[in-house]
Amino acid sequence: MLAEIVVVTYRSHETASAELRHFVDRAHENPSVQWTFIDNSEDSTDTGFLTPLITDVPNARVITRPDNPGFAKGCNLIGLHTAADWVVFINPDIFLEREAFESIVDALRHADNRVGAVAISQQTGSLRHQGVSFNRAGWFMDRPIISKAPHHFGKREGLFRATGAAGPLLGPSGGAAAYRTSLFLQFGGFYEAMFAWGEDADLALRLHMAGQTCLPLDLGLPHQGGHSVAAGTVTKRRAYLLSRNRIWVAARLYSWPQTILFTVFLLAVLVAKTPVMLWKGTLGANLRGITSGYSSFRSVRTTYSGRRLRVMAPDRGSA
Repeated sequence: MLAEIVVVTYRSHETASAELRHFVDRAHENPSVQWTFIDNSEDSTDTGFLTPLITDVPNARVITRPDNPGFAKGCNLIGLHTAADWVVFINPDIFLEREAFESIVDALRHADNRVGAVAISQQTGSLRHQGVSFNRAGWFMDRPIISKAPHHFGKREGLFRATGAAGPLLGPSGGAAAYRTSLFLQFGGFYEAMFAWGEDADLALRLHMAGQTCLPLDLGLPHQGGHSVAAGTVTKRRAYLLSRNRIWVAARLYSWPQTILFTVFLLAVLVAKTPVMLWKGTLGANLRGITSGYSSFRSVRTTYSGRRLRVMAPDRGSA
């Protein structure tokens, strides 16, 4: 089998029903690619939505996980056990037209043997982005695709430029990614303890430091963005996990000098964004995430024993 596509859902049918239906259409059109939906919703309502749609689609299945193991573990449930040559992860709020899907399949079928991963670009509002990048301080972000006419770029792209996000492509974003299954298995997949938000950056940097090649595939898949974090409690949970996981990436993958540089940058961001976080009601969640991250720093550092990033841009070397 060429590929198994994994879609991890969380109450996704409420806001992304059209996108989910398109996934099922793509599965029906190409029976050579397996589709697996992991329903992490506590009430399993995504399963109820999807089950009748895939009744006559033998290459699609739903796995119900009301215990909500998280995005990282949901992906690993399939990625570390599939028999397909490639494992593909696609967010449930991405609109996948037939032509784009065929382009993905074609890229995987003809990928050079040196290619270990494929980063598929997305269009989220005004921002066109592809994969993950890190700035010199070790702050990971969605990597924007820079406009050819610099004076025409939008506010979000300008913000990403200012923080140094438009650097080299290190690896895919977990919401639009393909990995050679053998490589995904070799690297142990995503770091499951992260639960969600940042596990793709952790893997991207590990792949990059090991010299693996990530192929860019610019399709601009339409992406809602944040469909599963609309509720206030989930927004705060995301803020907590993202803050904690940024520190965990530093704990696992950075040298001590790089960690110091990252911490200084983190404090600067915290100060600069405090008014925004107060307005959004996420300041407390961010502070709890930072506290949790640094209190568990040493124990998390022991979970990784490979090469660590030095104080320099990731494209210039690591040790």
